[in-house]
Amino acid sequence: MSLRKTVIVALAAAALAAAWTATAQESGTYRSVSSYHHEYVTIEHEGETFVGGPLNGTMTVIESSGGPFVAGANIVSDCVVFSRSHAGGLDLDAPCLFGDAADGMLYTYAVRKQGTVAVGGGEGTWELLGGTGRYAGITGSCSYQAEYLEGDRVVVHSDCSWSRS
Repeated sequence: MSLRKTVIVALAAAALAAAWTATAQESGTYRSVSSYHHEYVTIEHEGETFVGGPLNGTMTVIESSGGPFVAGANIVSDCVVFSRSHAGGLDLDAPCLFGDAADGMLYTYAVRKQGTVAVGGGEGTWELLGGTGRYAGITGSCSYQAEYLEGDRVVVHSDCSWSRS
C-alpha cells in the first residue's frame, strides 16, 4: 500500500508541475500563417460595395515565445467578415473563433481600413479578446497582412503579442 501511495503522490506532483509550467508564462509573442476559404456575398448599394460572409480555415503558429501558442500548432478558425467599400476606402470587421471546444476557444476581432476583399488584400489589426480553456484570460493584438487569391482563397500572415490577465 505504501508504494501505491508514493506513486499516486508522484503522479499528482507531476500533474501539478505540468499545469504550473503550462500556465506560468503570462505574456509572449507569436507569428502565424493562416489559410482560408471564403463564401462572400457582394451587393452594390448607392455607389458602395458591401461584402459579407463566412471565412473558414486554419492558422499555423510558425514561431512562438511559448505559452498557449505552440510553434507548429494548427488551429481551426471560423470568421464572419463584413466589409464596406466606399470613396473614402474600406471598412472591414471580422469576429473570429480559433480552436475547439475540447482545448479551448480564442475570441478575436479583425479590423482593416485599406485594401480590398478581392484579389489583392491589405494590412490590418487583429485583437485577441480572451477565450476558454487554454486561451482563458488571453488578450493582445496582432498586425496582419491579408492576401486574397483566385478561387475564393485567402492567406493571412500575422505578428502578435499577448498577455494573460
